[in-house]
Amino acid sequence: MFNKNTSRVLLTTLTLIASGTVMANEPVWYVAPGLNYIISDSDRNADDEIGLVLGLGKIINDKWNVEASFLVDALDFSNGAGEFDQKGLMFDALYFYNRNMNSSPYAVAGLGILRTDAGAGEHTNLAANVGIGYRKILNDKGMGIRGDIRYRLDDDDSSVAGESRFDDWIVGVSLVIPFGQASSTTTATVPTPAKRTTRATEKVVTKDSDKDGVSDSRDRCPKTLPGVKVDK
Repeated sequence: MFNKNTSRVLLTTLTLIASGTVMANEPVWYVAPGLNYIISDSDRNADDEIGLVLGLGKIINDKWNVEASFLVDALDFSNGAGEFDQKGLMFDALYFYNRNMNSSPYAVAGLGILRTDAGAGEHTNLAANVGIGYRKILNDKGMGIRGDIRYRLDDDDSSVAGESRFDDWIVGVSLVIPFGQASSTTTATVPTPAKRTTRATEKVVTKDSDKDGVSDSRDRCPKTLPGVKVDK
């Protein structure tokens, strides 16, 4: 049976994913309307049915999305009149293998609540789901379509006598419609160092014909013998 410790761990994981990366990335929002085909637990004694789902999601970074989804379905009793009338709210984390690709597989896991009315009053219970899916981008605006299959645990111990939970399978397909734009990444421009102009040091050649250590331009005794010491 799904316990409180497990729910705390999963909720903490979702919180860390969201809070640990959102500061470094501008959010991109989207809505995801879709259909679910619920393969109900045989212990429900209910038919498989189609349900509706509407998701609101946010892209955290190139790997993670977080998403809240509202779902509604009605599972008819296999024997006799009546149905499991369900409404739920799920909070999921989606991990994408490679978002940069035109299409990408992903994994999903999350927690939520399901309110079920099976004819004997409404009951609100904890629910959890985990699954895998595949997403395909349809245009350059980021609109896409995705499909996934999820195992859903419904911690409903009130609708059917003797049952403490239900294990349903859900096959879903949804359209992903973005409505938020990520801020463009600003690339810092590193100035190109100016070319250093190397100017050759001009060598001043001083002519000293008589080798007395005094340049010809200042030499008052231009024909002094080499080695002879001269004064100013």
